Amino acid sequence: MFESEFLIPAEESKDRYQRLISQAAEIICTSLPDATYHGKDARTLASLVCTDFLPETPCSSEQIAATLRTVVSNSVSVTHPNTAAHLHCPPLLAALAAEVVMNPTVTETQMEGLIRKVTDQGGGIESSR
Repeated sequence: MFESEFLIPAEESKDRYQRLISQAAEIICTSLPDATYHGKDARTLASLVCTDFLPETPCSSEQIAATLRTVVSNSVSVTHPNTAAHLHCPPLLAALAAEVVMNPTVTETQMEGLIRKVTDQGGGIESSR
């Protein structure tokens, strides 16, 4: 009934997944701000995106892509050196790619076990206290 909405072993499903991931990457690459946030007021920002996230009739993929472009292009560039929150490091490209692989294949329990294993072996990132 809803198989077309899930990643399953069928070729059609894998093709659709690949198209959606490519679309998402394209939206990020073309819409990510390259300057500090210039500031739209809250009312203007609210008017840019439809807040009905569960409409009775589904949105088209074009409508969803347009909404995502609007959200991304009006985001704060936290990694820009002139942004107050610039202490956020830019996302590591390898980590972003790993998330694409891990998301459909690794359960939360498996991930917690992997983190525990790496941490127990003295690896990973330690916090500075």
